[in-house]
Amino acid sequence: MDNFEETFLKDYCDESFAEYLSDVLVHLKKSNPEYNLLLKNQSSLMNKYERLADVLQNHCLYSLSKNEVKALKKYLSLREDCREIEERELFLQGMREAYFLFKKLQLLK
Repeated sequence: MDNFEETFLKDYCDESFAEYLSDVLVHLKKSNPEYNLLLKNQSSLMNKYERLADVLQNHCLYSLSKNEVKALKKYLSLREDCREIEERELFLQGMREAYFLFKKLQLLK
């Protein structure tokens, strides 16, 4: 099991997993038009409804109008769609890392 201690995965996860995650998401934004559009739509809602931005980003407490509640529901739906794409991409990255690790451990030819 000593070989596991030498892997990229072990070092990256212990030292800078947040950086690794950020790198994956930046790449996703550049390479996936659907994901990029979802992010832009989220940003548009935040720009259009200032109180929505305060609620989501600054955790302010407001009574929201009917339109703001609709915008909040739309934002959360877009956020969930983004999360699904992110999880799929991270899963695929994990599979790539596993393949690399298995090759390094000579478990695959």
